[in-house]
Amino acid sequence: MFGFINHRVKDLNEFVKCNLCYGYLIDATTIIECMHSFCKTCIMKHLEDFNTCPTCDCQLHETKPYLDVKTDKVLQSIVYQLYPSVFKDEMKRRREFHSNYKVKSELCHLSPEKRGEVPVDAYSGLEDDLISVELIMRNDLSSPLNSMETPPIYMLCPSILTMGHLSKFLTQKFQVSSNTKLCIFCVPNDELDEKYSIMDILCTYQWNKQHPLSIYYSFITPPINGSSNHKLINLANGVDEKNLFFLTRDKSKSYSSGKTHFIKNRLRSSLKSDVLTNVSKSMKII
Repeated sequence: MFGFINHRVKDLNEFVKCNLCYGYLIDATTIIECMHSFCKTCIMKHLEDFNTCPTCDCQLHETKPYLDVKTDKVLQSIVYQLYPSVFKDEMKRRREFHSNYKVKSELCHLSPEKRGEVPVDAYSGLEDDLISVELIMRNDLSSPLNSMETPPIYMLCPSILTMGHLSKFLTQKFQVSSNTKLCIFCVPNDELDEKYSIMDILCTYQWNKQHPLSIYYSFITPPINGSSNHKLINLANGVDEKNLFFLTRDKSKSYSSGKTHFIKNRLRSSLKSDVLTNVSKSMKII
């Protein structure tokens, strides 16, 4: 039988601290070649003069070293869960910065996390709760996000569910051809990567726990004969509603999922995107 090994939090400092500023990682950014991580501001400033890793001198792209680094949201969430005070202080600094130096009109283009408006308990590290989600189709990308020509799909999903799983779920339910692209997003012009999880979205975008988390999607056909225009597929008509799990919003019903729970250890919570059937067992259609 396997036992548990207790570690002091400070024993993990070497994995969650930046070797350039020697502080805890903020906007963690990882070098793809060697997997060393740094604060985004620190590594970007370093790459202005050098094209090597500050830790191991690994050679990056000679002329465009920025192509070899990538934002690491998983690592950043681990840092915030291990050190809640770091998250609290960072949100406070961002609010003060934007209050002193930014025009209000510019703030609307930033995510709540960038504005410092994410609540302190967003990275509480709790688990075993299902998140209320509403999937809303947008047939016109230029229309407001709240336009709903097709009834939304209400679901209860685990916080580790990824956009890749939702993509497969929607593609199968709508029986869309393989050459049709599915775009998933929370705000305009910000398509979500298939590796993003529900938890990542909750920690990046503002969410009122008294209502379902709104996730929008659109189906786009590839260009024809070299045309740059993409055609949106309207699936509101001609589809068997039995396969869509459509429900009309009942305003008298509470969609609150209660206290939002998150994963205690993201390092051991991995779901393979090709095992949709296993994930479906954790999802409930309201």
